Amino acid sequence: SKTNMNCCSQYICTECYRKIQATKDHRCPLCRAPPPKTDAEMVARVKGHVAKDDPDAINYLAGLLCNGESGLKKSFKRAVKLWERAASKGHAPSQFDLGRCYEKGEGAKLDLKRAARYYREAAEQGYAYAQYNTGFYFANGKGVTQSDEEAVRWYKLAADQGYAPAQYNLGMFYERGLGGLARDVNEALRLYKLSAANGYPYAQKYLQRLEAEVERAVVKRS
Repeated sequence: SKTNMNCCSQYICTECYRKIQATKDHRCPLCRAPPPKTDAEMVARVKGHVAKDDPDAINYLAGLLCNGESGLKKSFKRAVKLWERAASKGHAPSQFDLGRCYEKGEGAKLDLKRAARYYREAAEQGYAYAQYNTGFYFANGKGVTQSDEEAVRWYKLAADQGYAPAQYNLGMFYERGLGGLARDVNEALRLYKLSAANGYPYAQKYLQRLEAEVERAVVKRS
C-alpha cells in the first residue's frame, strides 16, 4: 500500500511512511517539507494541488469529503464531482471510486451500467480492485451481459496481482469448471491457499472443505 504525501502530492510506500514517523525527522523524504501542524494546513496543501489539476490530490480531497474527515463536512455529491474530474483524466483510483458511488447510489443516482463502465476503465489500466469488480459484474450480469468467460479473464488479472478475493473466486471457477475452464481441483486448491494466505476468510473455509473432499476421495479409491 501507499501513502499520499500532501505536501508534494506524491506517494511513498506505507511501510516507509511508518518508519519515518518512528524517527525524529518527520519531513517528507521527497520534498523535505515538514508535516502539517493542523488539519486546516493539510487541507490547504491538498487544495493547492487540486488547483493545479493534480489528479492524485483531487482524488485525495474527494476521499476526505466522502468520509467527512480533517474538518471537512461530509458530502458525497462534492466527492463525486471531484472524482468525475479526476476520472476524466484517466485516473484509475478515481474511476474505481466513481464506480462504487454509482453502484451504491451515493452522491449519484444508482446506475449499474455506469458503475460497470467506470470499473472497466480502471480495470483496463491494471487496477486490481477494479479488475475484480469487473469480473464480479460479468459473473453476475450486473450492468453488463453475463459472461463467465469474461469473469474468468478479469479475475485472473486481479489474482495475478495477489488480490485475495479474485484468487478465491477464480478458485471456485476452477473447482466447478466454469467460464471455459476445465475442472481442476488442484488449481482450485492452489488458489484457495493463496487467497487464505492473503487473509481472505472465505478462502480458508473452502480450502478446508475441498481438502477434506480430496482426502475422502483418496481413501475411497485405496
